[in-house]
This record gives sequence, structure tokens and C-alpha cells, in this order.
Amino acid sequence: VSPVSTIKAQLRLSGWTPHAIKQLIKWIVYTVLIINFGFYIWDDWQIAQHTLRGGGSAVKWASAFVTSIDEIAWFVLLALFELETYVLSDEAYKPSVENLMHGVRIICYFLLAHTIYAYSIGIIDLYPTQPVPEVNGLCQLADQDISYTYNLDYTVIDSTNCSQLSNAREFFYPGFESVVTDAAGLSIQRDLAWVDLIEAFVWLLIVFTIEFMVRMHNRGLTSGSLMTLANVSKILLYGLLLLAAAYWAFLTHWLYVWDELVWIAGFAAIEMNVAEWRDELLEQEQAA
Repeated sequence: VSPVSTIKAQLRLSGWTPHAIKQLIKWIVYTVLIINFGFYIWDDWQIAQHTLRGGGSAVKWASAFVTSIDEIAWFVLLALFELETYVLSDEAYKPSVENLMHGVRIICYFLLAHTIYAYSIGIIDLYPTQPVPEVNGLCQLADQDISYTYNLDYTVIDSTNCSQLSNAREFFYPGFESVVTDAAGLSIQRDLAWVDLIEAFVWLLIVFTIEFMVRMHNRGLTSGSLMTLANVSKILLYGLLLLAAAYWAFLTHWLYVWDELVWIAGFAAIEMNVAEWRDELLEQEQAA
């Protein structure tokens, strides 16, 4: 008897079946996602203290917390997929329940559309950007309740730090008059804005692909050219997300990297549910 077989037998005797282990890992991932959500609310709030120091409209505040709003929508979508692919039995999945879930899903997609809108407006605000007039040194802006940003790091400019933050001769407003950056900082800000927009679109394509697979499974379809195309597409799309994570790692945004990897793991858990569902359908077909 091989050591692997012995370990498997011991796990089964203790109640730790492969299915139970997968479920444990899934709920650990979900718990980490909730913890990450708290970090994102704090991060959005910290940035808003600089970008909206003088106040702003409801639209501006919604844009400032776009990541937190986006996370809420994704949490609800993840919960809906969990209900559809694992929790709800065929008997419980009644038309009334299905219609309610579709209604909630529409609201989530509306919030995700807001994310795309906010990211797009953010990019537009960064093009074109004129230099701050009559300013050729950061110390001219010291002690005026203005912040300097570089690579999403915000610092209130005062007479003690102004010469250390940047020695550039030109500065720009990156969408907010209470924040300035230099040419290098503006370039990074634009690149990050584009990556955010592309990443948001990629996630939408992934969730649409999973939606398609779930709908096909609801009809008892588990294979075919369209299902193969959906699986291949997901692999390519997840690859793009990993490229985004690599870019954030290059810029030392470790929270973004960690969050991306955990969200990929979260949707991998849904994929695991779908795979088990597919196996059940295949067993039913063979039994029939």
C-alpha cells in the first residue's frame, strides 16, 4: 500500500474527504476576501482624505470609493454563484427564487458598470493635463493643504518635506485640485488607471463566461465546442489578471496583488462547484 493511499484512507476515516477539504479551503478563501474588503475600505478612505479634502459631490464620493463599491458587487455575485452551483438543491431552485437572484444580479452588474464608468472618467481626467500655473518647485505649494502623490502614495506638502518629495520643475493636477504630481508620477497614475480599467473589463468577461457555463449546466449541457471555448477563454483571461498582478507587484502594491490572487482563488472555488455539478450531471446521464 502506497503512503498516499494510506493518507487518503486516514483522512476518510477522520471525516476529511477530498470534498470536505475542498469546502474548507473554499471557506478560508471567502473569509480572507472579507478581511481584504476591510483593507480596501480603509485604503479608499485614506486616499479620499487627500483627493476630497475640500468636499465633493455624491458622484465624486462614489468615485473615491469605487473599489469598495466594486468589491461589494463582486461579493454578492460570488454569493449568488455559490447558491446556484452548490447550496441550492434542484427542488429549492424555483422560478421565484431564480427571478429574485436575477434581479439581484442585475443590481450587481449596475454597480460594476459604475466601476467601469468611474475608471473611464478617471482616465479622461488625466488627459490632457496642463501644468500647475506659476509653480516651478514643490515648495511653492507648501502649507496650502495640498498633497503630493506618486505611485498612489499621498503626502501633505509642508515646508519640511517639500524639497524631499520631488525636485521636478513642473507639476500637474491628476484629476483633483487638492493633489499634485510631477511628470513621472502622472505617467504612473495614467498607467495604473488603464490597468484598473482593463482588469475590470477582464473580470466582467470572466463572470459572463461563468454565467454562460452555469446556464448551460442548468439545461443539462456539460460539453460541446462552446463549452470548450468558454474554458479556454477563462484560462486566457485569468492569465491577463496575473499580468495585472505582476505589474502591481512591480510597483510594490502588494495589497492589490494579494487581493487579485485571492479573488482568482474565490472564483476557482466556484469553478470547483461547477466541476462537481458537471460530474453529477454526467453520472445522472450514465445512470439513465
